[in-house]
Amino acid sequence: MRYFIFLLVTLIFSKVSFCQQSSSITCEIGIKPISSTLPYHLNYSPDNAPHFEFFNGLFFRVSKNRTAFRCFFNYSHKQLGLFSSELPASGENGGIGHQKSVQFASGIQGQVSKKKKDIMYSFIDLYYRHVGTNGLLFADMEDSKRFFMQSSQQIGANMGFGFKIKIVKWIILSPEIFLDLYHASTKTYTYSAQSAARKSTSSSDSGRPGIRIFLAVRL
Repeated sequence: MRYFIFLLVTLIFSKVSFCQQSSSITCEIGIKPISSTLPYHLNYSPDNAPHFEFFNGLFFRVSKNRTAFRCFFNYSHKQLGLFSSELPASGENGGIGHQKSVQFASGIQGQVSKKKKDIMYSFIDLYYRHVGTNGLLFADMEDSKRFFMQSSQQIGANMGFGFKIKIVKWIILSPEIFLDLYHASTKTYTYSAQSAARKSTSSSDSGRPGIRIFLAVRL
C-alpha cells in the first residue's frame, strides 16, 4: 500500500510541476466529500456491501482543451451493518462485521459538447480495490456463531457522466453518476471455539450504480 501511495503522490507532484510550466494546461486537486454505491441485489455479502461515505478520498485532475487525465485514492474504515447473504461455504444466514477498503483509480474524461462553456463530461476510470472484513457469522441457533476474516481483491471500471461546475473562479464542484463494474477474487476464513478454521475462495463479476461528488481547487 505504501508503494502505491508513494507512486500517487509522485505522479501528482510531477503533474503539478508540469501544469505550472504550461499556460494551456490546468490542474486541480481536491477531496471527495460524499459518495454512495448500491448493491446489485438486495442480499449482499461483505465484498460487495453498499457504501455511503463522507470525506474518504483525494482527487487530482489535469485538463487540456476538452479532455482531462484524472486519478483518485479512497480509504474507508467502518462498521458493516447486518448482511444477509451466505458467505462461501459458511452455511450461515448472515452476520455483522468491521471493514476496511482501499482503492486506487485513474482514467480520462472528455467534454460531451464542442461548446467551450459546456459543463457536462463523460469519463471512464480503471481501478484496483482491496476490501478486508472481519466479524461474526450467525445462523438460527445461538450456539452456531462463527467468526470470519475475508480478503477481496477487486479490479474494475467506473463509467458515467459528470458536471464541472465553477463555484468561484478557482473552486470547482464535480458531481458524477456512474456504473461500477468489477471482478472480485475473495478468500474467506471461518472459525469457532469448537471447530478448526475453514478456508474458501470465490470469484464473481458484479455491477452497481453509484454517485459521488468531487470538490477541487484549481492550482
